[in-house]
Amino acid sequence: MPQKVLKKIICIVFFAFIIAVAIYFFINYKKEMITEKANKAGESVEFSGYKNFSIKEGAVTYFYTLGIAKVKFIKYEIVVEEPDKKVKKGELTVSVQNKDKDGKQIEGSYDDTRTLIADDGTEKNMHSGMFFICNNNFDRSSLVTTGWIDAEQKAIEAYESVTGYVPVEGLKQYYNRALTICNQLNE
Repeated sequence: MPQKVLKKIICIVFFAFIIAVAIYFFINYKKEMITEKANKAGESVEFSGYKNFSIKEGAVTYFYTLGIAKVKFIKYEIVVEEPDKKVKKGELTVSVQNKDKDGKQIEGSYDDTRTLIADDGTEKNMHSGMFFICNNNFDRSSLVTTGWIDAEQKAIEAYESVTGYVPVEGLKQYYNRALTICNQLNE
């Protein structure tokens, strides 16, 4: 192999290594900044992997991803507890996430993995879930009702189910809180 080719290969490998090390230190620096900001606000951060993390506030967990330029909101989840239900195992989770890059459309959903115990002692597996898409004001009139069979009816059922577990004002409040946290982390 000619020496010029070998020198080029060594240079490429060296520069790739330098770039990888720089990205590694940059991401660790961003992680430290995020952790510090969250701690100052009295919140704890839990990282999963090198760029995904969550912040928990009470029953709500907010999920974000760490990009090179900024932190981006992914979704939030609420574990819903119904005091009148006896649960053997599992949980009922309501989640909201951005459906588009601008955050103008959101997807709301619930996932029920509970096994409930009836008054007579019998067990009922819930194992259900539905989703809907609407604007970020959670307006029922903005439900997306195309794209699948019985879309309108399914969207309405999902919307009513989710808003039955967490009222619209609560969904808005949590969504706005998620965006506020994101903006604070990007300052």
